[in-house]
Amino acid sequence: MPTRTSLPIRRDRGSCPRAAPWVLAALAATLLGLPSTASKPAPACSTRTVCPALFYYQGNDPADLPVINRHALVVLNQDWQLAGMLPGIDEDTIVLYYHLLDFCVENGPFYEWPTVNQHEEWFLHDAAGNRIRFPGVPLKYWYMDVANPDYMQFKITQYQKIRDDHPGLDGFFLDGPPAYGTPGPQGEGFARYTLPCLPCYPDTCLADPLKPCVPDGAHALSCVPDSCPVAFRSQPAWDALYVPALAALRTALTGALVLGNDFLYAPFNAVMDGALGEHMFHPSFWGDFPYYLESQWLGHVQKLADPSLAGRTALILSGATDTSDVTRWLRFSLASYLLGRRTDDASLFTFTTAASLDTAVYHPLYDLDLGAPTGAMELAQGVYRRDYEDGVVLVNPTPTGRIATLDSASYYRDLDGATVHGSVMLPPNSAQILTWIGTAGVEPRATAEAPRLGRPRPNPATGGASLEFSLPRPGAVRLAVCDVAGRTLRVLLDRPLAAGAATLRWDGTDDRGRRLAPGVFFVRLVALGEVRVRTLVLLE
Repeated sequence: MPTRTSLPIRRDRGSCPRAAPWVLAALAATLLGLPSTASKPAPACSTRTVCPALFYYQGNDPADLPVINRHALVVLNQDWQLAGMLPGIDEDTIVLYYHLLDFCVENGPFYEWPTVNQHEEWFLHDAAGNRIRFPGVPLKYWYMDVANPDYMQFKITQYQKIRDDHPGLDGFFLDGPPAYGTPGPQGEGFARYTLPCLPCYPDTCLADPLKPCVPDGAHALSCVPDSCPVAFRSQPAWDALYVPALAALRTALTGALVLGNDFLYAPFNAVMDGALGEHMFHPSFWGDFPYYLESQWLGHVQKLADPSLAGRTALILSGATDTSDVTRWLRFSLASYLLGRRTDDASLFTFTTAASLDTAVYHPLYDLDLGAPTGAMELAQGVYRRDYEDGVVLVNPTPTGRIATLDSASYYRDLDGATVHGSVMLPPNSAQILTWIGTAGVEPRATAEAPRLGRPRPNPATGGASLEFSLPRPGAVRLAVCDVAGRTLRVLLDRPLAAGAATLRWDGTDDRGRRLAPGVFFVRLVALGEVRVRTLVLLE
């Protein structure tokens, strides 16, 4: 796997544990009476258009490791993965462990229920003194009082033991409700994660408990203030206790990367290392939520540039059910991410389906290379657009088809290999990611310190194509042809090369010498820790 040398620390994930850097730094700070300056891990994807992550993965098959290691960050969901999978994950892939902070599952997978169940004061209770249960799921998820110092110390001790037992672990993703009844721009879909007492705006619900809330036009929700925990009757009351508790937790886990499920709530972002934005651009595989309105979708895109996320890790999750058009929603979600992604933080993208639960999936689109953005998102003719050094991203989040006008002097290629010039049609709720071909033979600019993969010539091709690439310095090179599913069909080169330019001829056959059927293919160059991809169309 390419090495991301900009990562601040490296971990040993072999079978022989050793003291991780954050342990030594924290110990030294404690002995000297100084604040800890141990660096926490952070994904670094400044040279990639897409920074890929793997989320919701629950498999335990070592055969998945090569796919896992192609991601910048992975979240392991099960305790057996820490022993079975963690030692084989590349040291440059950030590994977080999924855990519940705000909930406790009765007889659940984290082996904490026997202890938690003995402390009634750790649970949130309604006005009648009853524990409050997370609605709509078969398992018994109980809301916990995160502001209770004894409960929080129990969780801190639990997390510290997990880190001590698994030194290669980089941190945690802590799941839970993002805010007390604050739906943000996501409306009903995200309101499932709020406390049942205030699924909509607090003031409205408390003023009229029977009045259905319709945030931004989403489905109506009933408000039931009687189920509110007696300690938190408003958003300020919740924040006053919850935010300091999160800050104390974060301080205690020195050197770890700690993300929460609170992407839309700035006060939480201010005290954590980052957050997950769940179902950001399309509902994920396990939620048949209504499709987001344009205003909701736009709020999600704009949230990527929120100042509260500056310098923090933002994990952007989107997805689709297996029965939906996965390709369409992957392209739509990825384009939406590219519209709003910042360039000064670690902003990662992950796309989930039910198939990606038990088997690690790496989408070929993650290798998309458009260079760096040249400006901010713009709106023209009803289409949202952002220009990149080597292409353009277009999204139509409306239920009406739109036509986007392009630079009349430029030629582009879409993800299906078709040449685009002048304008492009975007059907309802769709996206186009276009790679610049050039104007009158002009090539996109390349940085002097990065490997370069030229566009195949000719393209489209009939009997094969010439593939040009160059290296700014010596290094190992792998040049391969893949299909649209990401399977390697032909390895053209896999060995160290000197610096300079080179050209290889591909004859249109696979590794067994069989001529490939006409279609769209990807030429993939891996060199000097970076990946470059070009699209090639093969004709009869």
